[in-house]
Amino acid sequence: MLKVQELARQQLKDREQEKRNESLAGLTKYYGDALKHVLPRMGQDASDYPAYFSAVENLFVLYEVPKQVQSKLLIPLLNERSKTLLAKLAKDKLDDYAVVKDYLLREFKLTPQQYRDKYLHSPKEPGETILCTGAGFVIICRITIIGNKRKSFLAISRRLFGRLT
Repeated sequence: MLKVQELARQQLKDREQEKRNESLAGLTKYYGDALKHVLPRMGQDASDYPAYFSAVENLFVLYEVPKQVQSKLLIPLLNERSKTLLAKLAKDKLDDYAVVKDYLLREFKLTPQQYRDKYLHSPKEPGETILCTGAGFVIICRITIIGNKRKSFLAISRRLFGRLT
């Protein structure tokens, strides 16, 4: 009789734990603990934000983070300036990572020209590999192409590199 009661109590406890784990708070805690030491904090330089979001998205894919939890994990890692901007965003929009990301990038109004200038005028660090340097170039190209959806490749390349001769 005692064993049956103990088994029933344990089953009830297991069901309650499963419900907690499947709730939004449970998922957020689970993935938050898993990614606590992996997700980077957002820096202060606005020109690094696209690279930051790219790194965060890669980690979300790697750890198979559900879409409903992504923005909740991102918001605590943002810098104060970004958090202040998000205070103006509606609550239902804060639940969508893509909306939060697009909103922040749009608010900081970073243009392809700014990225190009930063890339061209930033010196290669002594310990930096050619792959790291090239990654900056790839980000500039992506931003320029995404920002100029209707333009031809030649027009985009002229904007990036000046007139081709």
